[in-house]
Amino acid sequence: VRGGDLAEEYVVVGAHYDHVGVDDRGRIGFGADDNASGASALMELAEAVASAGPRRSVFFCAFSGEEDGLLGSKAFCARLPVEREKLVAMVNLDMIGRGDAEELAVLGIQQNPSLEKVLQRAKTLRSTGVTKLVVRQGEELFQRSDHYSFHELGVPALFFFEGLPIDRNKDYHTWRDTFDRLDTDKVFNTTRFVFNTVWLLSNDDERPPKPRE
Repeated sequence: VRGGDLAEEYVVVGAHYDHVGVDDRGRIGFGADDNASGASALMELAEAVASAGPRRSVFFCAFSGEEDGLLGSKAFCARLPVEREKLVAMVNLDMIGRGDAEELAVLGIQQNPSLEKVLQRAKTLRSTGVTKLVVRQGEELFQRSDHYSFHELGVPALFFFEGLPIDRNKDYHTWRDTFDRLDTDKVFNTTRFVFNTVWLLSNDDERPPKPRE
């Protein structure tokens, strides 16, 4: 999505579309939550941002190979379409369809403290249905999704996730991850909240500082 007066600066929004495949009993891992939930939100966000007209340009990226070692996002970062210094922030959606519909976990604040204010502003920018933000927890997961490829480049990154700890979702990486087990209200609420966040990142005058090591 091409931006306006800040079009030569870029926000990246991403979600992976692969899952774990077939288990040793021949059961298909459909990956409704991990990560069709995030991939479907990605498409809705692209349409919404395009309609709204941001100041900065926004890349919407559906990554493959996340389950095999962040392969898609690593490939994108190895062959960036623009200079790295032009990347303002990266927002990642991975598993947003299970748990409390009013709760949202966001990783990346420990590495990017200034983005906590962005999240608080996103919470009040427009009603989303999200009332509880869980931050500064779950750091053991920070290296396990596509935002980490961007973090390693020195790009501020946020990882939006359904809730912590991860073992609350007993169907994670199993054949039981099917559409009928998703909470669509949860997906809708998270998508609205992420839109607010992306809108602020793509329109604020100031860009966030580089992440902490």
